[in-house]
Amino acid sequence: MARKQQIHVAAEMGLTKVMDAELTKGVNIDLSAGPTMAERTPLHYCAANGHLEACKWLVERKATVDKPDRSAQVCDRKCCATQ
Repeated sequence: MARKQQIHVAAEMGLTKVMDAELTKGVNIDLSAGPTMAERTPLHYCAANGHLEACKWLVERKATVDKPDRSAQVCDRKCCATQ
Protein backbone atom coordinates (compact mmCIF):
# COMPACT_ATOMS: atom_id res chain seq x y z
CA MET A 1 0.00 0.00 0.00
CA ALA A 2 1.50 3.32 -1.08
CA ARG A 3 1.35 6.28 1.24
CA LYS A 4 3.02 9.61 1.78
CA GLN A 5 6.53 9.28 3.12
CA GLN A 6 8.21 11.75 5.46
CA ILE A 7 9.65 13.69 2.53
CA HIS A 8 6.14 14.23 1.13
CA VAL A 9 4.80 15.46 4.47
CA ALA A 10 7.78 17.81 4.84
CA ALA A 11 7.26 19.10 1.30
CA GLU A 12 3.57 19.68 1.98
CA MET A 13 4.62 21.90 4.88
CA GLY A 14 7.58 23.53 3.09
CA LEU A 15 10.14 22.14 5.57
CA THR A 16 13.42 22.16 3.66
CA LYS A 17 15.52 21.02 6.64
CA VAL A 18 13.44 17.86 6.98
CA MET A 19 13.55 17.26 3.22
CA ASP A 20 17.33 17.73 3.32
CA ALA A 21 17.61 15.12 6.06
CA GLU A 22 15.55 12.69 3.97
CA LEU A 23 17.70 13.30 0.88
CA THR A 24 20.83 12.75 2.99
CA LYS A 25 19.39 9.34 3.96
CA GLY A 26 19.18 8.52 0.25
CA VAL A 27 15.50 9.16 -0.41
CA ASN A 28 14.83 9.88 -4.09
CA ILE A 29 14.02 13.56 -4.68
CA ASP A 30 11.34 12.49 -7.18
CA LEU A 31 9.81 9.79 -4.96
CA SER A 32 6.20 9.22 -5.95
CA ALA A 33 3.65 8.94 -3.17
CA GLY A 34 2.06 6.14 -5.21
CA PRO A 35 -1.22 5.66 -7.02
CA THR A 36 -3.42 6.19 -4.00
CA MET A 37 -1.81 9.61 -3.55
CA ALA A 38 -2.12 10.63 -7.22
CA GLU A 39 1.54 9.84 -7.98
CA ARG A 40 2.63 13.18 -6.50
CA THR A 41 6.28 13.96 -5.83
CA PRO A 42 7.66 16.23 -3.11
CA LEU A 43 7.73 19.06 -5.65
CA HIS A 44 4.02 18.54 -6.39
CA TYR A 45 3.24 18.88 -2.67
CA CYS A 46 5.33 22.05 -2.29
CA ALA A 47 3.75 23.63 -5.35
CA ALA A 48 0.19 22.67 -4.43
CA ASN A 49 0.60 24.27 -1.02
CA GLY A 50 2.24 27.49 -2.22
CA HIS A 51 5.71 26.89 -0.80
CA LEU A 52 7.62 28.71 -3.53
CA GLU A 53 10.93 28.85 -1.64
CA ALA A 54 10.75 25.12 -0.96
CA CYS A 55 9.94 24.56 -4.65
CA LYS A 56 13.04 26.53 -5.62
CA TRP A 57 15.06 24.55 -3.09
CA LEU A 58 13.94 21.23 -4.64
CA VAL A 59 14.56 22.45 -8.19
CA GLU A 60 18.08 23.58 -7.23
CA ARG A 61 18.64 19.98 -6.12
CA LYS A 62 17.46 18.67 -9.49
CA ALA A 63 13.85 17.70 -8.76
CA THR A 64 12.03 16.92 -12.00
CA VAL A 65 9.73 19.84 -12.81
CA ASP A 66 7.81 18.27 -15.67
CA LYS A 67 6.83 14.96 -14.10
CA PRO A 68 3.03 14.75 -14.25
CA ASP A 69 0.89 13.48 -11.41
CA ARG A 70 -2.07 11.18 -12.03
CA SER A 71 -4.24 14.12 -13.13
CA ALA A 72 -1.56 15.17 -15.65
CA GLN A 73 -0.60 18.26 -13.63
CA VAL A 74 3.06 19.23 -13.66
CA CYS A 75 4.74 21.24 -10.95
CA ASP A 76 5.45 24.38 -12.93
CA ARG A 77 1.72 24.84 -13.53
CA LYS A 78 0.91 24.25 -9.88
CA CYS A 79 3.51 26.83 -8.78
CA CYS A 80 2.05 29.41 -11.13
CA ALA A 81 -1.48 28.64 -9.98
CA THR A 82 -0.62 29.28 -6.33
CA GLN A 83 1.11 32.62 -6.91
